[in-house]
Amino acid sequence: MVKNQNKKTTHTSTFSSDNNFVKSKRSQVTIFVILAIMIVAAIILLFVLYNKNQLSIKPTSNDNPKDFLDSCIQTNLEEAIDKVITNSGYIQLPEKTKSYKGRDIPYLCYTANTNEKCFPAEAVWIEHLENEIHSYMNDKVTNCVNQMKGNYEAKAYQISVNYKGFAISLVPDKAKVIIDADITTKKADEQRKFSSVEITTFTPLYEIAILIHKIIYEEAKYCNSDYTLIMRTNLWAEITKDQTGDDEKVYTVKDTKTEKSMQFALRNCVQPTPK
Repeated sequence: MVKNQNKKTTHTSTFSSDNNFVKSKRSQVTIFVILAIMIVAAIILLFVLYNKNQLSIKPTSNDNPKDFLDSCIQTNLEEAIDKVITNSGYIQLPEKTKSYKGRDIPYLCYTANTNEKCFPAEAVWIEHLENEIHSYMNDKVTNCVNQMKGNYEAKAYQISVNYKGFAISLVPDKAKVIIDADITTKKADEQRKFSSVEITTFTPLYEIAILIHKIIYEEAKYCNSDYTLIMRTNLWAEITKDQTGDDEKVYTVKDTKTEKSMQFALRNCVQPTPK
């Protein structure tokens, strides 16, 4: 009987030992799984942080000098054009003007003598308008270029700007600012180069100026203009002429699509006052 009891005790001890061994194995597996998850999580976190840093130093698609210059210069260009249209070809009115219906308008063709053809105020009308806009824009374009450079430097770019100047070009339906500058931007390992940045705005100034040039040319040559024929061949335009009491003329040329108009005076082939 004693022997049987010992055998039973030995069997129970062996079972208990095996159970502890299994629990130990399970604990180790659990620890390894937790460690593996932590390692994978750490790798993912490092990957995300690395990519985030990489993205933060790369130039974005919006980092284009033209976009900055366009937003900076566009308003000034439109302002210059409005002034030129309002003052019939001038940023500031010239000394020789005519008072007409409560406002001063410039003489675009003038002679002080009677029985004499007028002399155009400007030899090349389009070129004159471009020069007026250029004069108004000169400091403003320079300031915009400097602001663009400072804006890039504030965003941790390396930037070099060789600004050489700009030109104004009036073409059908548009006015252009063409900036002559060599611009190089660098951030991280990406480098970009830009030159001849062009900013454009829509305006009927060119078309109105062409018609004014025709009217002045005919007036200076024939003492009158066939403005009704000019209007028939340019259906977008509305042209009126007012022969004032002092035998001078006031023309109004309007673009009917935009309602923009320019008004100017002429003193031309004036007949002497009867005695």
